[in-house]
This record gives sequence, structure tokens and C-alpha cells, in this order.
Amino acid sequence: VIESNQVSNTIDEIYLLFENLNNKYNHTFLHYYLQGYEESMYTRQQISLIEGIPQSELFEREMTEPRARP
Repeated sequence: VIESNQVSNTIDEIYLLFENLNNKYNHTFLHYYLQGYEESMYTRQQISLIEGIPQSELFEREMTEPRARP
């Protein structure tokens, strides 16, 4: 039960973190650079295609958002 609560609290904290980042930076791309279990992070080109923005604009945002650098 304690472990389940810790996992739930951790997940809640992660959601809160990304909610705060999205509120502060209007739209963050940080989540694309996270690696999951058996998943690699996205490349700048892939993120550019997914979000429909030029890679140069994405690069500028990476430089202004904290910890969003690949």
C-alpha cells in the first residue's frame, strides 16, 4: 500500500511539474526529450514534424526553456 501511494504521489508530482512548465512557457517540448522504458527520446527533426514548427524555432525554444536541451 505504501509503495502504491509513493508511485501515485510521484506521478502526481510529475504531472504538476509539467503543468507548471506549460503555464510558465505557454507550451513546452521537454517531454519529447525524456526516455522511457524501451523508448528513445525524439530527435529535434521528429519534434519539429510532430509540432509543425521549424527546427530553428525549436532550437531557440530549447535554449530558453530550462533543461530542454537534448
